[in-house]
Amino acid sequence: NVLLAEADVSYEKLRGMDEINDEFSQCDLAIVVGASDVINPAANTAEGTPIYGMPILNVDLAKNAIICNYDLKPGYAGVENPLYTKPGVIMMLGNAEQTVQELIDKLSAQAEKTGPSTEGGSGDLAKILREAKRVIIVPGYGMALAQAQQKVRALADKLEANGAVVDFAIHPVAGRMPGHMNVL
Repeated sequence: NVLLAEADVSYEKLRGMDEINDEFSQCDLAIVVGASDVINPAANTAEGTPIYGMPILNVDLAKNAIICNYDLKPGYAGVENPLYTKPGVIMMLGNAEQTVQELIDKLSAQAEKTGPSTEGGSGDLAKILREAKRVIIVPGYGMALAQAQQKVRALADKLEANGAVVDFAIHPVAGRMPGHMNVL
């Protein structure tokens, strides 16, 4: 939260999991920036794992999802994330600062799909970004590591300038330890 506040994201846009979780099913687009375990639907079924029973952000209910993560490896808990292979989910792999910049460029260019570094997703990335009117951004530890908070703010600004309502979903235990994103 502090990193996003440093990027001048309004505190009112930083919404806790309990407050925002029901809204994922009504949003056009969820954008995940460097988060894994806190969005992993396996937390509901993977008994005996570190994340079993952990409340998660309901990214899997969003109409469209773009996940900007460094790689496809499981999160800190080591549990494979089925969201990474869900049809319609667009994976953008690499440093969060670079992948978020790619989204900004796509939205700025208002161009047709030209083959960005997407894997496992379908649909026109630029079209999804342009047509989204309700967007929830999920910042994670990968955003913090890449110091990508300014880019995330720039992406939110571009989406809002395009007519979208943008909020940030903050999980209470995101990061390497409970509350890490709050501390950062």
